[in-house]
Amino acid sequence: MSDLGLLVYAVVAFFMSVLSGATGGGGGFIMTPLMIFLGLTPAEAVANGKFGGISVTIGSLVGLKEHKVSNRKLVIILTILAVIAGLIAPKIIVSIDPEAYENILGVMLMVLSPFIIYKQIGKKTKEVSRAKTYIGLVLVLSSMVLVGIFSGGLGIFINIAMMGFLGLSALDASVTKRLGQLVLNSVIILGLIGSGLFIWKVIVAGILANTSGGYVGGKIAIKKGSDFVSKLIAIAAFLSGFALVLM
Repeated sequence: MSDLGLLVYAVVAFFMSVLSGATGGGGGFIMTPLMIFLGLTPAEAVANGKFGGISVTIGSLVGLKEHKVSNRKLVIILTILAVIAGLIAPKIIVSIDPEAYENILGVMLMVLSPFIIYKQIGKKTKEVSRAKTYIGLVLVLSSMVLVGIFSGGLGIFINIAMMGFLGLSALDASVTKRLGQLVLNSVIILGLIGSGLFIWKVIVAGILANTSGGYVGGKIAIKKGSDFVSKLIAIAAFLSGFALVLM
């Protein structure tokens, strides 16, 4: 990646991390293809993007520190699922051809996005049945594995699963998902050490841009509330799906 490309990457990363910090995910649908366009291989784009994911997570959690999660037990469960997903993903990142999967997942995101608004998913915390909780946890784990492998905006799937099946509000889902994602990306990075995929100038630029952008996005989410964030998630889900189909 050239110096000009690095500057473009940092500027775009800041603005996309504002979106990601506000919604809890979705910025990767621009960042992963951009890194490939700027000269990285798909595997390098995913691997280096994990540092950006950690950075936007830290920034957004600082911005969201005024919001306390309502279900601490779920945070622990999500952390365990993140470790499992993080152990699986590195083994696949270096070899998988994601095109067919991205098309399928892209269509799914576009189909799901109107239901988030229509059903007012994530507007407030709701009680859910035990069976629905179990289904939600399976979907969260599956989504984490997909995020670990592909990046590319698929983090929105985790938010949708937590809002639609675990009964979380949009803000609760955002904070809870971020805590799990911090573990997920850390485990994946450890698994990729020695792979030769890391490019440190890209990593440093991403850390600076994503941390600051995530903080701004988190502040926006706190100010606007769960209703606004759930609608923003629906928009980000549609855009992520559209971008995945076009890639």
